[in-house]
Amino acid sequence: MKNFNQENTCIAPKHWTRQAAEEATNHQLSHIQAEVEVLRQEDNVKSLVVGAVVPTTDLQDLLPQDVNLSKNIVVIFLPEELEPHVLEMAMQSYGLAPAWDIKKMWCTNYHTWNIPDFQLTDPRFDPEVKSQLWIPDFCLHIAYGSFSEDRSPELLSLVFVTSKDVYIAFQLVDDEHVMNLHMIDASMQGARPINWFTQRQLRLAEEEAEKVGQWPWMDGVWPLYGEYPEKSVNVVGGLLFNLADERQTARKRLQARSAT
Repeated sequence: MKNFNQENTCIAPKHWTRQAAEEATNHQLSHIQAEVEVLRQEDNVKSLVVGAVVPTTDLQDLLPQDVNLSKNIVVIFLPEELEPHVLEMAMQSYGLAPAWDIKKMWCTNYHTWNIPDFQLTDPRFDPEVKSQLWIPDFCLHIAYGSFSEDRSPELLSLVFVTSKDVYIAFQLVDDEHVMNLHMIDASMQGARPINWFTQRQLRLAEEEAEKVGQWPWMDGVWPLYGEYPEKSVNVVGGLLFNLADERQTARKRLQARSAT
């Protein structure tokens, strides 16, 4: 699917070295990453990419000061395998991809970023098709905020973090943007498997899900094949934790874990 909001990429990505970004924020990125790792372990999350939605004030010193920023921002920590592609990802507006789970029970909308020339040593990786990072849309709901007809346009910051670099991309968000996302999500949630698949297809899908899991791409990487080659993709799963509302709880977990 084409990028959802290409015309809304109005500010070029801002670059910091990881060291400079840590110094500017009193090591907030490392604190956020540590909190994410605590939650990842507690919830047994195996996604190749993890991150968090956090208050914008946590990283205020990295952001432009003369624009209307969203209340929350998205921080995405990229593993070593994706570090060479961080700039390419930060320069993109996200795309949207609706996809059924393997069991064909739930249709979910995903935010997607292309990963050009990505290669991964994994038996589930298909080098013949393109690769994309997929993050479920519901992970970003708290970042986008609620729909309001009188909402002023805001810039949502998306912070892509590697061990060496930090690139900050910006997405323009307004009432139309949020309303469109909610409408798409509502249509996905209303999709009934019986209207899309035969009983035989559903039975075979259930058998397949028993072998590979219901969302195998959320456990690392998984090739999904469409009708045409350009619709086939290696899905790199990504998951965001909501630390905007649960920050104090997460900090208590981290402190407790650190004390043991």
